[in-house]
Amino acid sequence: MIPEGSEELNRGLPHIGARRLKFRAAIGIAAVIALLTPGAAFAKTNNTFDPLGDQTATDSPPVGSHEMDITKFTTTYKRTGITVRIKVAAMDIDDVNRVEVMMLGTNGYLVLISGKFDQTSSEFAVMNGSSLRQLSRIGCSGFSASVKQSAKLMTFKVPAGCVGGASAIKTAAATTALFAAGGELNDDVNGDGTFSGPWVPKRRAH
Repeated sequence: MIPEGSEELNRGLPHIGARRLKFRAAIGIAAVIALLTPGAAFAKTNNTFDPLGDQTATDSPPVGSHEMDITKFTTTYKRTGITVRIKVAAMDIDDVNRVEVMMLGTNGYLVLISGKFDQTSSEFAVMNGSSLRQLSRIGCSGFSASVKQSAKLMTFKVPAGCVGGASAIKTAAATTALFAAGGELNDDVNGDGTFSGPWVPKRRAH
């Protein structure tokens, strides 16, 4: 059973590797593009269905594996906070898995969640700020993360204040499955350099 909970003030982000750094840099550029793009679509809840088998491989991972292959990515933005759910095709916790989620507000605020987990432990950290250069690990209290292997599901919750109360947000995610025998599989959704998902508006209280 994977421990569930939150770690708001981890001493450091988990190592995210060269691909993750590239992903984060691409998101910085994508944030600018998204904020400047007129007529962006809006959706109360964004469900993105990611194709099975679209992962990229590094150093010969097991043939035919779909570990951490994203199949569904859901974002909901309520008055009290944001919930992001990542469903994957397979989740083997014998080896280390990594995940990264990014959120962009219409006001330019960014949130970066980075984590890793296996069968013995889980470690998650969150950073936020008014721009990519202003990200801090101490400005987003109330963050939580959970992993449910049986459901092949990861859930992340962030208070609305972490995106500066933005009227709407865009989200993106990336995953990596690391194999003890060698190799890794990488996948991402809505993070193709354009924040391709729609703007998800904050729901008003009824």
